[in-house]
Amino acid sequence: MEELTFWTRFKKNKLALFSLYFIIFCLVLSTFGYWVVPDNSPDANSQHLSLAAKKPFFRTQFLKITKNEPAQKNNIFKTLLFGKKLNYVEIPIRAHKFSGNEIIITEYTSPGDTTTIKRNFLLADVVYPISYDSKN
Repeated sequence: MEELTFWTRFKKNKLALFSLYFIIFCLVLSTFGYWVVPDNSPDANSQHLSLAAKKPFFRTQFLKITKNEPAQKNNIFKTLLFGKKLNYVEIPIRAHKFSGNEIIITEYTSPGDTTTIKRNFLLADVVYPISYDSKN
């Protein structure tokens, strides 16, 4: 009788084979996690306190305001390990309106909170990042 090798015995055991594939999947997911997750900021830390206690799939509008800083160039391995710093600030908003060259927003606060926070931003800060010339 021919002796079965380890690999052929292993392939016949369906539970062991499934476990191997699951472990490989987890390794790939943990290695390329920052490319898969929706929050790829460093340490996945772009949480908004006013939305932290909301149930999953809660939706609201966000205003993205550019930071007006030069964009950091990350190589592929640094992004893979540590994520990528955001070039903008996200502010959850309830409402917005345009007034001349400004946008006036009402920030999102807790539903039971009676205070409203209104802020003004120049449209240029929202739409266009400052251009940095590499020659200067």
